[in-house]
Amino acid sequence: MNRLRDKLAANSNHPVLATFVASFLEKQEKEVRKLSKTRNKTYTNILPASRNGVGLKALQPVFEKALNEALWEACAADIDEDYTQGNIKRYLQTYAKTAA
Repeated sequence: MNRLRDKLAANSNHPVLATFVASFLEKQEKEVRKLSKTRNKTYTNILPASRNGVGLKALQPVFEKALNEALWEACAADIDEDYTQGNIKRYLQTYAKTAA
């Protein structure tokens, strides 16, 4: 778990979505770094990698993996009993189960 990400989400007005976004950013950076290392480059983000010639074929799996992992982390987000956030979390859980 990333403590900064958890703190940002906990202090947000939208903790479930904040968890999703922050987790996606963290996961895609990790995956892009792996991809970049195999190409002897130093990209840390999908956008600069794509601007510098890394094709969609290489970036799509990175994007999908980060998206899926972020979705599951948002589904497991620790939230107070807030009606709206609870609904968002339940919707994401339902979506994740049907999309799997």
